[in-house]
Amino acid sequence: MKRIFLDMDGVLCEYRADATLEDMERDGYFLALRPRTDMVDAVRSLVKSGNYEVFVLSAVLPQKAEASVNEKNDWLDRYLPEIDAAHRLFPLCGTNKADAVPDFCTDDILFDDHSPNLERWIQSGGRGVKILNEINGVTGSFQKGPRLRVKSLNDLLLAVT
Repeated sequence: MKRIFLDMDGVLCEYRADATLEDMERDGYFLALRPRTDMVDAVRSLVKSGNYEVFVLSAVLPQKAEASVNEKNDWLDRYLPEIDAAHRLFPLCGTNKADAVPDFCTDDILFDDHSPNLERWIQSGGRGVKILNEINGVTGSFQKGPRLRVKSLNDLLLAVT
């Protein structure tokens, strides 16, 4: 079964380009991020299909790791409870997300909006899909895999086949 890994900020929920590090360190910051409804609905359908093993793979701030993990888990419990705790991985910001994945393999696919995360993933041997949003993906710098704006489950499925 193919494994799909999804970033949160800018993929499942909004990315606030105006947020400072101090903003992100404040209690409640991650929990207050609005869901990207089309993406959340598509991921919910992907999970329910039973054809893929779906994970959240979202980086956390080293100086607020425990609080960030708790808030991101609360956000997921609210908006995507279909993804259980065993399928939620939270590496530290700036690290290679592939290193956080048990039994990482070449069929593993990362959906992320941040090109450096995707490039490290691909260098490790996985497949990367650039998620376009209002901020990231506007310059077209990521060229090593598909780039897409998700509006439905079909958009996700086209990227994983």
